[in-house]
Formats: sequence, structure tokens, C-alpha cells
Amino acid sequence: MLYLNDSKWVTTLRKRFGIDKPQFAEIHKWEDIDARIRRQQPVGWFLTETLPDFIEDVHRIITSPYYNTRYYIRNRFFRKTHVLRTDCPPGQYWDTDERILSAMANAIIDYVEVELAFKHKWCGSDEVPNAVWRNRRCPELGLKYLEWEMTLDDPALDEYSRADSQAKTSREIKVIYDWAKARPDRPDPMEISGWSEFCAKYPSTWRKQEAPEQAEESAVALKKLREIEAQYEQEDEDMLIRIIKIRRSLWT
Repeated sequence: MLYLNDSKWVTTLRKRFGIDKPQFAEIHKWEDIDARIRRQQPVGWFLTETLPDFIEDVHRIITSPYYNTRYYIRNRFFRKTHVLRTDCPPGQYWDTDERILSAMANAIIDYVEVELAFKHKWCGSDEVPNAVWRNRRCPELGLKYLEWEMTLDDPALDEYSRADSQAKTSREIKVIYDWAKARPDRPDPMEISGWSEFCAKYPSTWRKQEAPEQAEESAVALKKLREIEAQYEQEDEDMLIRIIKIRRSLWT
């Protein structure tokens, strides 16, 4: 597709006319920004906004059939943006609660490592050392873009460059992303509670006639196991709620 508003010749024209147009701003601020430019630089506005938009519209009418087909094939068979990815191994039965949890955790990971990574690249931002693309994803670039978004409430920024809500949401995304990445590697509750060790020490036959010392040991291990599992469940539930609260900001 043709995007002239961010092209080099339009950017050069803006500089010549002295048009101060920020690259990013909160949605509700763009109306004021555009009105200010139209009022201060009517000719510059025509050459850098109206004319490029007209050319893009004509170009879009001609090329839309090709691009629509191309995007459909890419999104349908390659990027598969109509589905949510889970880490549930195929061939096994997975309850709905686990599918929801895995899909939502991966949605945040994909948002950062795929969508924000491509946005960082598309915006022409600075290169990131050691950034490597693997399977159409790059965690380093996604996190770099997220890091930049988290600074948008800096008091030193001018009115049109600040985006307080975006910065706040980005910090929330970073917290959720860290949880989603770390979740598969959380220690196994059965191991850290001592329950696995207890079961290995006493074969299943012990349950038929449990000695007093075995009963006390099993009770301690089981109690710790349930506490850890409850802690994990609460953490997962809290994060799912936090994802729902920011879902309207998860777009590029």
C-alpha cells in the first residue's frame, strides 16, 4: 500500500513550511493538531495532507483488489490473525479454562513480540543491538518499542507528544508480558511442596495402611501443595482480569 504522509518528500515539505507535526499523539489530540496546522499553514496543509490523501485514495482504488487478496491469503494461511495460539500440546484433551488461560497469555506475548516489533520496524526507530527475528517475531524490538511507550508521560515532553494513558497501559502490558513469559517455567508445585518426594519415598501401597509418621508427613506436603496451587491460580486469575481491562489498547 501507498503511505505518502510518512514519505521522505512529505516530511521534507513539512520541514520547509515549518510544520511541527508529531509522529505520535493520543487519538483525541489529533483533531486539535490538525486544526492548528490548517490554520497556521493552509498551503503547507494542502501539500502535505490533502494532496497526499487524494493520491493515496486514487492509488487505493486501483490496487485494492490485489492487496485485499494478498492480505487475505497472508492473514488466513500464514499469520492466522483470526485465531488465538495456545501452548496446549495437540492430541490431548484440554479443558476450556486452560485453553483460555494459555490463549490469553500468548496473545500478550504475540502482541509484544510480533505486532509491536513490526511497529518498531515500520516506524523506522533506532536499531536494537542483538535484535534477531525468529519465526516472524523479535522480542528485543517489541520490548524496545514498549520501553519507548512507557516514557510518554514524561513531564519534559510537550503537550502534543505526551500520551499519559498510553504510557500507563504500556507499563501494565510489560507486567503482564513478564508474567506470561515466566509462567511456563514456574516451579512445579508437586516438586517444591515435597509431595513428589513423599510419593517416591512411599509407594502407593502405603495408602492402604498409613503409619502415623507417614500421615503427618503427607499432611504437611499436601497442605503446602494446595497453598502453592492456590497461589498460582490466584496469580493467573488476577492477570486474566488485567488483560481484560487493557484489551481495548491492544491494537496496532
